[in-house]
Amino acid sequence: MAEKIDCRSWLNRPTELADKESIYEAYNADRFGNAMRRWNSVEEFLASDYQDPVVMRYQLRPGRLFPLYGAIITRDQVEAMAAEWRKLGADPALIRLNEGVGSVVFQGELMRDHLFLSLRYSLVDKPMRLALEEAEQYACGLQAKHLLERYLCPNSLADLWELFDRYDDAIIEFSTFTSDVGLCPRRNTIMWEVRRN
Repeated sequence: MAEKIDCRSWLNRPTELADKESIYEAYNADRFGNAMRRWNSVEEFLASDYQDPVVMRYQLRPGRLFPLYGAIITRDQVEAMAAEWRKLGADPALIRLNEGVGSVVFQGELMRDHLFLSLRYSLVDKPMRLALEEAEQYACGLQAKHLLERYLCPNSLADLWELFDRYDDAIIEFSTFTSDVGLCPRRNTIMWEVRRN
């Protein structure tokens, strides 16, 4: 796990976003800027000295069917939860962990288009798919820009515009939190995915 990253070096490493696998690889190589502290296995996490709460995820889509998927858990709960997931059919090689952070205040998908910006978003503090199912909203043009300026801190907003400069036809999936998150200082937003429109 990376303890910190050069928070501007990702600008010099554009990547091809051909499919979901290349998007995962780009995120894990910190090519979308700020990223969560993360571990690629339960063993890697347990070998670290990280003591704060974490979130366990499963790399395949059915992951949300596992108990406490996406919930913040303590270090002491990780082994037992991983064992329970394995009993339910989880492949241990696909279990991932990332830092547990504060509440989500704003999340969604943003793209540039003929309206300047189109934003599909939610203000619900749940995993994105569930938040959008519960309370999906839309904004476009200057309304979308004003929402971004309201919720994203200046550094996160600058990262977002840089991503659009690199991938002008992209859809950017992001989550904004109540406090700073991730490996880059003074940022409250994680760009989870940048995919071609």
